[in-house]
Amino acid sequence: MNTKTNHGSLIRRTVILLILAGLLIGSAPTALPRAAAADVGVSATETAAAVSDAAALADYLGGSVSSFGTRNGGFPWDSERKTRSWTYYNGIMMDAFLMLDTDAWYQKVNAFYNANVTAAGKVDSTGNSDNKYRENELDSIPPVRALFDLLRLPDSRVGSAQKQKYKKMIDYVYSVMLSFDTIAGTDGNFKHKMNNANWTTYQLALDGLYMAQPFFMEIGNALEDGTLKASDFGTYASSSVPAADALYAGVAARMKWVAVNLYNAPKGLYNHGWGPNGTGVNGQYWLRAVGWYAAALADVISMLPARFGTQRDELISYETRLFDGMMGYQDASTGMWYNVIDRGTELTSGAGNRLESSG
Repeated sequence: MNTKTNHGSLIRRTVILLILAGLLIGSAPTALPRAAAADVGVSATETAAAVSDAAALADYLGGSVSSFGTRNGGFPWDSERKTRSWTYYNGIMMDAFLMLDTDAWYQKVNAFYNANVTAAGKVDSTGNSDNKYRENELDSIPPVRALFDLLRLPDSRVGSAQKQKYKKMIDYVYSVMLSFDTIAGTDGNFKHKMNNANWTTYQLALDGLYMAQPFFMEIGNALEDGTLKASDFGTYASSSVPAADALYAGVAARMKWVAVNLYNAPKGLYNHGWGPNGTGVNGQYWLRAVGWYAAALADVISMLPARFGTQRDELISYETRLFDGMMGYQDASTGMWYNVIDRGTELTSGAGNRLESSG
């Protein structure tokens, strides 16, 4: 399967393994082995074992699904029990299944997108009006990412008519992002949600970096390897797609701005949110958000070409700093982390703090 570099594939497989483990309903381990802070090396044997474990877990999760060609959700990994299929976690799972690189998974994932994307390149709401692309939020973007790898498959696996509608879907989402609200003074970072009363103060959320930025990297990679051409854009986009280098530079700048402005050096942690007009950071450290940013950094680093070496080195330093900081908050008895990272059991409001696997 002609996807990203081998380096990127290994990073993404490791990230996906962690996501799969966290989303597994009712089977997350009660305790994970704690790695020593200095033990950061992973051997080829360990990597192969991790990929094998991910494949076995995928078989477990996907094996009980009677049909991937649904618009109604109901997949076993969906802990929120959504009754629609176009959700960010379904998109992440489809991307993960494609990485297993087998004909059986190609067919299942293609069945999902064939059912969920119309010939016009929109999310298909036939029989389910709630199954739609939400243009005011970043969380609708991740399901698009698997389309890039489906486009790289030969026509014998994904038909040319299907590829055409997948290209239109990418063009449609790109057109949405051309007019999506950005936050002044943040090097073009997007609001997490537009026109939402709950997102007027802290408009930038750390998890939004994962939802949005790798999409632009995917377009850049696809333009460079010939999967997409400039002529594939324009059905929806009001302006032509920029050159790949402009896309890469924009993403790197946005990722860097967040790394510089949302990091709390004394704590060694990244804040979850940031607001304009002097509001600044929200002083909250949410495990899943840090996980999303870690995954975003890994994906962007893996997709940046060698000519962006300076930017890659900067992003690698931010990723390293992120994990170095997290090690100081690891629970000694379980090897896990608390949902509110820096509070532990002292947080008693609401349901209280808890150790998490998905973060």
